[in-house]
Amino acid sequence: MTADALAEYRAKRTAARTPEPFGGQVVAGGSVFVAQLHAATALHWDLRLEHEGVLLSWAVPKGPSPNQADKRLALRTEDHPLEYAEFEGLIPEGEYGAGPMIVWDRGFWTPEGSVADGLDQGKLLFALHGHKLHGMWTLVKTRQAPNSWLLIKERDEHLRPDGGTDDYPEDSIYSGLRVGELAHAERKANEIAAEATKAGARPGAVRAGRKPPMLAFADAPFSGDGWIFEVKYDGYRLVAERTGGEPYLRSRTGADITRTFPEIARAVRGLPYSLTLDGEVVVNGADGLPSFAAIQRRGKVTNATDALIAGTESPALYYAFDLLSFEGLDLRPLPLVERKRLLKALLPSVGPVRYVDHIEREGEAMFAHAEAMGLEGIVGKRSGSAYRSGRSRAWVKVRVSRVGHFVIVGWTDPGGSRTGFGALHLAGVEDEKYVYRGSVGSGFSEAALREISEALRSIGVAATPCSEGDPPAGKSHHWVEPSLGAEVEFRELSPAGHLRLPVFKRLLTDREVGAPAGLEPNAVAEERIVPFTNLDKVFWPEEGYTKGDLVEYHRRIAPWMLPYLRRRPLVMTRYPDGITGKSFYQKDAPKYAPTWFRRLKVWSDSSGRELSYFVADDLDSLLYVINLGTIPLHVWSSRVGTLPNPDWCVLDLDPKGAPFADVVVVAGAIRELCDDIGLPVFVKTSGSTGIHVLIPLAPGMTYEQSRFLGELLAKLVVADLPELATVERALDRREGKVYVDFLQNRRGSLIAAPFTVRPLPGAPVSAPLRWDEVVPGLAMKDHDMASVVERMEADGDPLAPVLTAIPDIADALGKLEKRLSG
Repeated sequence: MTADALAEYRAKRTAARTPEPFGGQVVAGGSVFVAQLHAATALHWDLRLEHEGVLLSWAVPKGPSPNQADKRLALRTEDHPLEYAEFEGLIPEGEYGAGPMIVWDRGFWTPEGSVADGLDQGKLLFALHGHKLHGMWTLVKTRQAPNSWLLIKERDEHLRPDGGTDDYPEDSIYSGLRVGELAHAERKANEIAAEATKAGARPGAVRAGRKPPMLAFADAPFSGDGWIFEVKYDGYRLVAERTGGEPYLRSRTGADITRTFPEIARAVRGLPYSLTLDGEVVVNGADGLPSFAAIQRRGKVTNATDALIAGTESPALYYAFDLLSFEGLDLRPLPLVERKRLLKALLPSVGPVRYVDHIEREGEAMFAHAEAMGLEGIVGKRSGSAYRSGRSRAWVKVRVSRVGHFVIVGWTDPGGSRTGFGALHLAGVEDEKYVYRGSVGSGFSEAALREISEALRSIGVAATPCSEGDPPAGKSHHWVEPSLGAEVEFRELSPAGHLRLPVFKRLLTDREVGAPAGLEPNAVAEERIVPFTNLDKVFWPEEGYTKGDLVEYHRRIAPWMLPYLRRRPLVMTRYPDGITGKSFYQKDAPKYAPTWFRRLKVWSDSSGRELSYFVADDLDSLLYVINLGTIPLHVWSSRVGTLPNPDWCVLDLDPKGAPFADVVVVAGAIRELCDDIGLPVFVKTSGSTGIHVLIPLAPGMTYEQSRFLGELLAKLVVADLPELATVERALDRREGKVYVDFLQNRRGSLIAAPFTVRPLPGAPVSAPLRWDEVVPGLAMKDHDMASVVERMEADGDPLAPVLTAIPDIADALGKLEKRLSG
């Protein structure tokens, strides 16, 4: 930041007359964004992005909109000091920008590319990570005036085609006040205090350091009159106090942790009342759910500068579930539901401090939802209970145990009277590597000990398969091939990534063994809830097929389709408004997806970051992605755990500019060639315009070997049919011939999943075929969403052997070599 970077800002203001900051203090953070709602001469939003020691600023008269069609005028204004990101208050009459201003949203931003280049070139692309604003946005400079830009929402999972600025809550994320209420904050305080007094609250102080109530344990979820139930958050207990305008944060033991969570302290300071709150502070993990490992990492940051940075890059949230005092009144003797009613009235609708809602009586139903969402559990409280320190049965918690699938990678020597083994070493698979997840030593019956011990004897290896996760060493630890799997119940993962309180449930079947590879370790195995939306929306206008028809098709085709999806990275193309509406391509699993949906993180060289792919192993997962408006599904040719090794070689016959009858001839020629050299070969329609020919590969073959095989086959067929086929990729050089594309045999390349529907009139499907069906007259329209299920029910899936056949590739290559040399 240059010395005069704020000169224009300061020239417009008088320091002695405005509460606005003047830039004397540099605040750490590095990537803060803030959106402030400002009732000056005209109501408008101010968007500010931290860059090089200042806040770049734009005034947005109509406010940000999640609808891409709303191209909002954004007028570039003078740079503001970093401290302005915290400013909420009244700018006095006669001063520049006179009027109330609230912090409408705040978080951090990540620019795509150089900010300086974007400003110079008039196009700034960036992601916002706030409490209200999320996803990708663009600022584009117009030609109307030097300071005139447009703020536009980019296409991603946060886009709302029918949305607008009114979709966002209008109150401050700090004070909970609307901009018009800011000048009269004491009015709301008086109203809440009057209600508290009427309910029986009396003047009194809450002694600092007093320990909060502790939770008793319940063995199982329950329901009952006189009880309310809340989510149990996986974090640290925190009592927050605002006295004399200053915040104080104390842990369950009374330790002062105000400096550890500056973003929570800032939010508590922003509440315009004196009060004391009880709640839980959490930090969300990559799945968007509270992560105990993440809050532990934050809890270890005590340096003030580091804490400020962590508060921006890994922000905490404070879930307040009780109100102990308010404006000098002691609320602890009041019934719990009364305290919560008052608490809800004073907190922001969204922001760093959040109200913990509850349901009455139905604890078992709430537990089921918490279990399905992968949460820690629930808390049951007597609705009329007073707030008292110590442990009592008035407040009880019911924990959710998670169930995951893991690979067995070793065992320990037995101790005492146990026979067979002491514990099993477990691993997950991430980024194609086995990651040690700890060991499980309980839950085994005598029969299980015998069965597993017998299975372990024949698969021993000299060293651990795990390259990460800090597996133990020593003579008592023994390692095996990662070919067996176990279902294990556990509480959570430790900061080191190991299972806490694991209990063995069962051995996995052969079909299930690959399931844990690369997947989120807390994926739950129990029944899940898939919420369906807009099932009546028409997706195919000519045929009248609805989104509900698409969902039902996938429900019926799942027994045949899922074998091709299991353990494969999945890419979606989403059509929220059907095939005639806009669409977008999505590799990254959206952060709001349920935690039970398995994901795989894969580094992308082209994106320069890790992508988190969906992996659809079961019906619930498949229906979830279809409910997102996904029509075609594309998959990798390899599976999780063996990503470098494709299961098939694919030749994509693309007829652009050629008659489809020629595609049939070329496909037949590939089959004859494969038959001659002893390679099994299978076929399906692309569902669009061409045909996919698939050759199963031997285990362990690489993508490079697959591409080499595909290139040999393609060039031999082209040599036999030079008038019909070509390997020229450029359309203008194909000369009306069928393109035999072997280049899709590369790592990360995609193929339309068998049975996937195409976003074309008639709803054609990528349909497996028998070779006697690949004849002149074959048409895509004959294999559509309305007919394929009945065909599978009657005749079975002719493509299925591509998943199990193991060809003799060496023998086939030898025959190819003879053919080439002959």
